[in-house]
Formats: sequence, structure tokens, C-alpha cells
Amino acid sequence: MHSSPQQTPSLAANHRPAGPNEVWCAEMMRPDLAGRPLILLIVDVHTRHPLLAVPATSVEDIATTLDRLSRHSGRPKELRIDHALEFNPALRDWAHERGVRIVQGPPGAPQWKAVSEPIIRKLADHLSGKRFATLADLGHDLENWRQHRVAEFDPVPTSNQ
Repeated sequence: MHSSPQQTPSLAANHRPAGPNEVWCAEMMRPDLAGRPLILLIVDVHTRHPLLAVPATSVEDIATTLDRLSRHSGRPKELRIDHALEFNPALRDWAHERGVRIVQGPPGAPQWKAVSEPIIRKLADHLSGKRFATLADLGHDLENWRQHRVAEFDPVPTSNQ
């Protein structure tokens, strides 16, 4: 039996990792698209780059997706999540089996989302008004957006960090 994610003291939310791949932030978003797909967004907290933005047909897809990302980018020491991912057993099992610490942000703590929220807003703006025939089309569009975002990266202000 796995314990629930650890609640994070406010100090940890203000801690900026020393290097890339040390801490990732995972967010789920449900944009206003036909079929209401979930989109998993993974952001490296140090670089503030979106490492991944993919449609997830189910929450179980998250563990498979994190494995694929870990093989490509390396595995983080810590994965910060919000309440949307709190009760995902596949995510807890994935982290436990790989020695990744899951830390859940406290409800209503804006500093916790200071890294991911601006990126989520930009992604939502990008998707606004678009229609996709298939999840694969959505996936291709998300990857093109992610690559473009990294290529012309504009650092997220650190005033809340």
C-alpha cells in the first residue's frame, strides 16, 4: 500500500531546483475541445521548459508516458502534482517503483503553480478555437507547440518563486 502524496510546506514551493531534471511539475488540463481529452503537461521546474504535452486517453496513460519521457530526458528526483493527479494509483506506483518523490501542492497556493500556470495559459490560448479530427492530430499539434515554445523560450517571471 502506498501513502498519499506528501503535502508540501510553503518553503518547498519556493525552492528552485539546482539543475534540470531535478524536479518536474505535472499538470492535467481539459481544454474545451471536442471529446474533452485530457492533456498531460510536464514542465521542468529549473528550466521552465515544457518537456511534454500529450493527450492522455486515460489517467493510466500517465505512467507509460512518464517512462518514455524518463528514457529520453532522465528521471526527476521529485514530481510536483496538484489535486487532479492526487489519487492516481498508476502515478503513485510509477513514482514508488522508480524512487521518485511525489509532492502535492497545497490547495489554493498560487506560488505552487507559478511555473506551470503561465505555460498552461499559453497552451490553452494556442488550442482555442481549434478542431482536431483525431487524438493523433491533437498530439502532433501539441508537440509542434511544445517545440516552438522551447525554441523561442521566454523565461517565466520568478516573482512568485
